Amino acid sequence: MKKVLVALLLASAGTAFAQSVTIDGQNSRPNAGGNESNQLQIAVKAPISTLLSIDGSIANQITENTYKQTTRYEAGLTAQAPVAGPVDLYARGAIGQKNINGEDGFGYYSAETGVIVHTPVTGLDAKVGYRYRQAFAGDSKLDTTNTFRYALSYAMTKADTVGVRYDVVNGDGANKTTGLFYSRKF
Repeated sequence: MKKVLVALLLASAGTAFAQSVTIDGQNSRPNAGGNESNQLQIAVKAPISTLLSIDGSIANQITENTYKQTTRYEAGLTAQAPVAGPVDLYARGAIGQKNINGEDGFGYYSAETGVIVHTPVTGLDAKVGYRYRQAFAGDSKLDTTNTFRYALSYAMTKADTVGVRYDVVNGDGANKTTGLFYSRKF
């Protein structure tokens, strides 16, 4: 499965396919003590219709003091549609592969839904969402989380967007994550 996800990500990375590339830096603080971690994620996204887009990402996380390295490869499909005035609803489904310290890991799926509000301030969007993620059935790995996400983004130009995000993650590996991201549209 990992090879399929990597192939999908590489295929989507071509400029003929990708509509945007996003670089996302994150810091996670565990809820119940333990070590903080830092993550860098690179994602590509492209429309496949007026309603749907496809994306792929690679995320690499390093835990402080222990230097545990977690890598996630993920592919997703997002539907987004306006519902009333400046409000859009979105839903995203994804599958992924999680590897720890370079060893073959396990597969997982996630489902996310939320709302995006295009504020009266030109270029400023607010997002509130919820994501559920779990390892595939039959896998003994602990990777079940419920995440509440909050984000603000600002389009500096038609092609360049910056933003901040705050995630509250409950379940396995419960933490609070802050992130900064930059996105470039083609």
